[in-house]
Amino acid sequence: MTRDILTSGTVLLTVVPAETFVLTRKLLGDDFHSRYEFRIERVEGDGSPVFFIQARTNGRWVYMGVVNPVKGCIRLTKKSAFPAHATRVRVADRVCQALCAGRADAIEAAGWAVECEVVAEVANRF
Repeated sequence: MTRDILTSGTVLLTVVPAETFVLTRKLLGDDFHSRYEFRIERVEGDGSPVFFIQARTNGRWVYMGVVNPVKGCIRLTKKSAFPAHATRVRVADRVCQALCAGRADAIEAAGWAVECEVVAEVANRF
């Protein structure tokens, strides 16, 4: 998985955290999920494209923010449904940053599983 895949159009990203993460969150009493699902949508604007990210919550897609296509960091906006300290925001931010930096192997080495499915690819994106 690379930055090119994340910015290719509409992408579904599924993240399954490591057992140590799940156990730690349980012990701390924090909110967590056994898997996180995100949708990144490329929207062509006047200048460069914008990459919106949504999280699947209770069976529906909820707006999270905007993904920086170079660094992978997530910028929350006024319409973001989650605060910056929310576990799902932190998971998406760290995974997207690692994928954009070409460190997919580091994610797997830490025991996390990441699946990426391109649902709709934008033609002539380069």
